[in-house]
Amino acid sequence: MPLPTIALVGAIYIDTILTVPYYPSEDDKLRATTQHIRRGGNVGNSAEVLAQLHKSPPSVVAPISTQNPGDYPMIRESLPGVELWGIDRKDTETPRSYIIRSKETGSRTIVSLNNMGELQLDEFVRVAEEKGEGVMWWHFEGRNNPEGLYEILSWLRRAKGRDVVISLECEKPERRGLHACKALADVLFYSKTWAVFYMKEWRAAGAKIGGWSGNCKAQQLGAFLDLEAAEVRKLKSECTKYLFGTFSEGGSAVYNLKGSDEEEQKHHVPEVWTPDGGVVVDTIGAGDVFIAAVIAGMLERSKDDLTVPWEQLQDVLRNANKIAGAKVCQEGFAELLKKCEEGYWTTWYRDEGEF
Repeated sequence: MPLPTIALVGAIYIDTILTVPYYPSEDDKLRATTQHIRRGGNVGNSAEVLAQLHKSPPSVVAPISTQNPGDYPMIRESLPGVELWGIDRKDTETPRSYIIRSKETGSRTIVSLNNMGELQLDEFVRVAEEKGEGVMWWHFEGRNNPEGLYEILSWLRRAKGRDVVISLECEKPERRGLHACKALADVLFYSKTWAVFYMKEWRAAGAKIGGWSGNCKAQQLGAFLDLEAAEVRKLKSECTKYLFGTFSEGGSAVYNLKGSDEEEQKHHVPEVWTPDGGVVVDTIGAGDVFIAAVIAGMLERSKDDLTVPWEQLQDVLRNANKIAGAKVCQEGFAELLKKCEEGYWTTWYRDEGEF
């Protein structure tokens, strides 16, 4: 088996997903229609998809509990084609998420239980030095230890310089310490939750909010990336090149910080439509699928300096949006690429283009 060229750093969960007709009121009693128990965690989801999309196996770096004898086999079996570079944590339980999914609105309400400590610098250094020699792309989930993550990213930049790509997911806006980490990453991924939160803050502070043509959600995503690009430029980073944002019905977009002019700076792809009757089944992990598809697409198209020509970057965005759109039409992550290639979903986009 070839050595991994992609490593994803974060946490592995076990998810219990209950589908209910509608979200219950407080003190209400409601019967679920289905239950699914599966391995979760952002980097685990992305790795499962990357194993389908990329020629070399991805790896996952995460603390792993061995306290419950049934957890590790389940996690291991759920990641075919993925190398698991686990940090053994014998004294804690595997993190768990309990997800209530409403059929009425499509909302997902998540309650998590995680007493496992976050990855430490010495643990990461040991794994990177022992196993990570061939890794070209290191992706990090922006977890709730931003100070520790900053130490890890700083060490990686000192050790590898610009010979590797570092990407960072900014999902939960309450993790404000992630702002300092942005300057050490080449690629930044933003969730809708993050974008909405900071748009409200900027608007309250009197920022001039622009927008794109298109639907309201697309305008919000465009305005966010314009303002976020200005914030990232203030960090004076020599590394950061690309900002990616996802906004459910607003589609997805990329902002090229190194673009020579406006034409080579921003591109937006609207949501995927499924006119063959495809319906939304499971949105959990769609953002993780998008990240996996962007990483795989950029590595396939990158030049020697790990940059991607602008027109090809637009193709990367378009394909990632399609694969993420396909994911929401099925439970889990199995055979996504195969189904897209076979035209299992007939998809088209509304007009796409610059902001």
